[in-house]
Amino acid sequence: MHPKNYFDIQLLSAPRNTETTTGPSHASHRLGALWKSVHRLSAHHHIPFAVAFPHWMQKRGAPGFGDVLRIFTETPESGTKMHDNLMSESDYSCVLSPVFHAPPDEAIQGWEAFMMLRLPSGVSKTRKSIPLDQAIALQKQAWERRALDLKGKPYVLMMASSSGQRFRLTVDRQVLTGTSSGGGEPNGYGLSRATQTIALPCLPDNR
Repeated sequence: MHPKNYFDIQLLSAPRNTETTTGPSHASHRLGALWKSVHRLSAHHHIPFAVAFPHWMQKRGAPGFGDVLRIFTETPESGTKMHDNLMSESDYSCVLSPVFHAPPDEAIQGWEAFMMLRLPSGVSKTRKSIPLDQAIALQKQAWERRALDLKGKPYVLMMASSSGQRFRLTVDRQVLTGTSSGGGEPNGYGLSRATQTIALPCLPDNR
């Protein structure tokens, strides 16, 4: 995917009485709801997208994520289609920016990637050729290492479209040392895969 176009979705502050009754995770819930809408529209209209968080780890909005969800697409047409569909569904809890064209690669000052983190769910295919007890021991070690990686990382609650089960979508940010936005394909939530990193340009806030 080549993330050449983007727009921002900014969370607005909830009413004070809402924040006090629902707690600090209320912003994460609202961010997750917006993210779910983007995921659904992407699947329905067959529009690949990538997500970034310009206010990553700043003390505002959803803990860890901040108050802006940035959506990248490959073409102006796909970005506009996603943007307009979100506009028709949005309420007073967020504001959408116009669709912008990203600067050329040579003008980008830095690159980043947002990765989906998850706990290993089973024995790796590469370990099925070794004795079962060794494979289980290695699996346990991998699970414990990833559990440490997940600790303290921001997450939102999502629902799998295939099974209907709720799960934690945990995210981590990586600073990249590349000079090009070309790369692999994001997963259905707009995040880099373990084997395919989506290099996204670090761009200033549009507010």
